[in-house]
Amino acid sequence: MDDISLNEKKADRLILFSLVILGVFLTLLVSPFSPIYRYCFEPDEICYQIMSRGLLSGKVPYRDLFDHKGPLTYLIYALGLLLSGKATWGIWILFTLVNIGIFALLYKSLRVFLSWQRSLVGTAIMLALLFLKSNPIYASGSKPDHFILLLLLLSEYLVLIRLKDYTSATDKKLFSVPDMFLLGLLCGGVFMLKLNVCIYYLLFIGFYFLFLLIKKMGKAFFSSCGAFLGGIAVVSVPFFIFYAANGALSDFIDAYFLFNSKYAKNGGLKLHFERGWIDPENQITIVVLFLLLVIGSLLFLNSQKQKKQSLICIVLGFVTYFSMSLPEVFAYSFVLLVPLYILAIGYVADILVALLSEKVAIAVSLAVLLFALSNFTIFQVFLTPPIEKEKTAFEAAFETYYDSHPDATCLYFTNLCDEFFYDFGHESPNFKYFYMPREATIDIYNEQVRYIRQKLPSVVALYCSPSTDEELLTKIQIFLMENDYELYFDDHENSRYYAYVRKE
Repeated sequence: MDDISLNEKKADRLILFSLVILGVFLTLLVSPFSPIYRYCFEPDEICYQIMSRGLLSGKVPYRDLFDHKGPLTYLIYALGLLLSGKATWGIWILFTLVNIGIFALLYKSLRVFLSWQRSLVGTAIMLALLFLKSNPIYASGSKPDHFILLLLLLSEYLVLIRLKDYTSATDKKLFSVPDMFLLGLLCGGVFMLKLNVCIYYLLFIGFYFLFLLIKKMGKAFFSSCGAFLGGIAVVSVPFFIFYAANGALSDFIDAYFLFNSKYAKNGGLKLHFERGWIDPENQITIVVLFLLLVIGSLLFLNSQKQKKQSLICIVLGFVTYFSMSLPEVFAYSFVLLVPLYILAIGYVADILVALLSEKVAIAVSLAVLLFALSNFTIFQVFLTPPIEKEKTAFEAAFETYYDSHPDATCLYFTNLCDEFFYDFGHESPNFKYFYMPREATIDIYNEQVRYIRQKLPSVVALYCSPSTDEELLTKIQIFLMENDYELYFDDHENSRYYAYVRKE
């Protein structure tokens, strides 16, 4: 027995060490803040970078700079900037650690109930699905969603450990008060990053509260509720106090709660495989994962003696799934559903081992993972890299401009953040709406027009899609020139980018 236990520990250590290496390697390839890339190429991450720089320079998010992610997002990115003296590679370091934690928790969560062989098979299959192709479901590895996933997996890991240790004694609680407080802290972190994802805790915690009520454990119910809500409050209340103290509470509520409620409805409650902006390969992967989830749920229900409780748990799981996947979503949104996929992946691993034997199942799953990662690496590095290997004329022109204008700030006029403008400069803008968010109101357009008339931005970046009306484009260009902005570079042949700079 001791030899078996020793061998298991060695296997666990070797697998976790391999996952650390894999986390470093994959984050190096996918993160736009990685040192192998010349500038950040992800629009969302550019926004978070600008907001966190503003926070470090004394600006108040939502009041002085607009974005609509949770306030903890900007603290996380600011921490990354502080790690590297405000250089962006510090964000890459931070999310490398986050991704290592995610990969390790994938394995550790499966390991709670499965052997190391089955856990390895399940982890390999999951990672292969997440990194099957260039532009993978796992996306940049540097989004708030990845930090959220880390918090969710930590929550799930604690739940799984307690379920394993739980006995059916009527006087025994599943969670202690400290457990509930810790889960509340994790939920509070999710609440301050992406509020709709808190629906997960309906599954993690809601069922447990119902269990306590059914068992007539009133004292445990109230102490558990108090500890859980107390944990949420410890994380979230300081943000409300901060914004109230800075006269920005209404800005915080308008951006994070009201704007996001409108933004979420933009998807129109379509099924996820009807999304035009999720490419076919990722759509197929998402459907495969969903089918695995369904099969895993049915197998779980069939294996449990307490069918009613299991059925309630499964229903809550599907409520969580559809609450998150039906509104406005992108391919990377399905990364947040990994905690729901784990059970299904565990059953797949169990079936593979039963059919093929442990050694063959491990060899097959690792071969699939190696194929997926090789395919991903070849496309990411050689065939379809995120940015061109050689500097474009557009990039070279603005390197020259920012060398002589190090304090320059950019306004993304009528479009989302893109390109390298805020990587070449290091100042946060002195105007609120530095980009045009989806679901923008006419007031935001008018504000950007006002900034240009006041000559606040140094650079006005204008991106026009092929469908942009040429007459409208001409009017915008005339407007810019009338307000003392001159065309500095025209990259319309490649990307229809027009960049104007303020006259000296």
